[in-house]
Amino acid sequence: MKNLKSCIDACLVCVVTCEECITDCIKDGNQDCISLCRDCADICTLCARFDARGSAYGQELHALCAEICKAC
Repeated sequence: MKNLKSCIDACLVCVVTCEECITDCIKDGNQDCISLCRDCADICTLCARFDARGSAYGQELHALCAEICKAC
């Protein structure tokens, strides 16, 4: 259960970081960065929600989340 909480916490930290980055990207007019940060924030939010309810599809979602986060 501790690992699950750590994962949820990491996802939520990522969401906040992405939202801060989006704000900076808006100021800079960097549309590509905005889109990628939104994707990253959304997938991290979804991962946290899946983990919180113990979804059987968490593994697959985490793989996609890691891929998007690396791109971001």
